[in-house]
Amino acid sequence: MKTMTIGYNMMNPLQRIKFIKNMEPIYNNVIFNNIQINAFLFHLLHNDPKYYFSISEEYLRAIIAVLKILDGYGVCPSVVCKYDNDPEINYKTYGTYKKYATISLCEHTLNTVYEFFDSRAAENVRMREKHVLALLCHDLGKIPKFYLNHPYVPHPLISSNIIKTTDEMKALDRDDFAMINNSVLRHHLPSANAFEKTIHECDHLARYNEIQKYDENNYSIEPITTDSDNAVCAVRGRRYSKLQVSKAKDDIYSDIYSWIEINNVMNALAETVNHVLIGDKYWSSIELDGLVYFKKSAVWHAIEKVSQGTVAKSTGYPSLQIGIINRVVAELIKAKNIVASQYLQQGQSFAKFQLNPDFANGDKIIIIELLPVLLSAFGPLKANFAKRKTLAMANVKELRLL
Repeated sequence: MKTMTIGYNMMNPLQRIKFIKNMEPIYNNVIFNNIQINAFLFHLLHNDPKYYFSISEEYLRAIIAVLKILDGYGVCPSVVCKYDNDPEINYKTYGTYKKYATISLCEHTLNTVYEFFDSRAAENVRMREKHVLALLCHDLGKIPKFYLNHPYVPHPLISSNIIKTTDEMKALDRDDFAMINNSVLRHHLPSANAFEKTIHECDHLARYNEIQKYDENNYSIEPITTDSDNAVCAVRGRRYSKLQVSKAKDDIYSDIYSWIEINNVMNALAETVNHVLIGDKYWSSIELDGLVYFKKSAVWHAIEKVSQGTVAKSTGYPSLQIGIINRVVAELIKAKNIVASQYLQQGQSFAKFQLNPDFANGDKIIIIELLPVLLSAFGPLKANFAKRKTLAMANVKELRLL
C-alpha cells in the first residue's frame, strides 16, 4: 500500500517527530563506499526540510536500493556505444564519446538529479520523489555487469529490466512505477508528457555541463583499469589541446560569460531570421512551422555582435569558434522556452536535418546541422520575419530530423 505524506508545511511538531522516527531507521545505518553518493543522500534528506518531509517510506527505500546498485557498479564510463543500435552511438560519430567516458556513470546520474534540484519542476514537491527516482534509474543499463549479459539491447531497455527485478521498485504504487518505467524507456525519445520532458531535459543539461567542464579543464584521458568493458577514465595531468592553440582561448573563455546576455543574443539572432549572410547559400536561418532554424554561421554572426569584438581573437581557429558557439547555445538551452531541445541529441548544440527534396530547383537532398529555436521566444520581433522570405526560402516546405 502506498504511504501518503501530507507535507512539511501541513505537519504539526508532533507529526514531524513521528515522521522522523518512522523514516530514520530506513537510512540511519546506510553508508556507501562512494563519497559522492553519501553526499547526495545527505543533500536529499537534509538540504531542505520541506523536501525531506515529502518523501514516502516506499520511495526512500527504492532510492536507497538504486543508490546501492550505483555504489556497487557505477564506477564505469557513463557511455556504452558498444552496439550500433544504442541511442548514444552518435557520440562516437560526433567525437564526444571520449569526453563522456571520463565521467563515471555514478557521477553523471547524480548530475542529472542535481540539475533537477535546480529546475522549476522541483517546486512541485509531491512529484519530487518520482523525478529523483526516475533520474537515478534512467542509465542503470550502462553498467557492464548488466549490458554484457544482453548483447545488442539498448541501455534504456536494460535499465527497465533492472528496475522491474528490484523488489523496492516493485513495491511502489502501480501507476507510479509505470510512469517511472516509461520515462526510463523513453529518455532518448521525444517526450510524451511533462514528466518525461523533465527527465529528458535534466539528462540533456547534465551532458551539456559535463562537456563544458571537460572542455574548460581539458585533462588527458587514461584508463584506470585494464578491463576494457569496465574501464574507468580519470583525469591525470593537465595538458594543452588543439583548442589552446594560443592565449586567445584563455582570454575569450574567461571573459565569455561577461557578455552573454540572453535578451541581447536573441535580438541579434532575430536580425538573421530569413536572411542570407555572406558565405551562405539560400539562407542562414529560416522560419518554418513555429520554429526558427539557425545555421552555425547565423549563431556566430549574433555572437560577434553581442560580444563587442571580444571573439575576434578567435579568427583562424575554427575549433575555438565552435567552442564559443557551444557555450552560448548551452546558455540558451538553460533558459526555458527558447531552444526546442527535444530535437537535440544529448551533448550536442545542433541537430541534423534533411531538407525537402524539391528545394532549390531540384538540388540533391541536403543534410544540414541547425539549431531549432521556438518562434514564440522572439516575442514581438517575430511579426516581421515572414516579410523577409525570399522565393528560395519559400520553397523550403519541410525540415526532417535525422
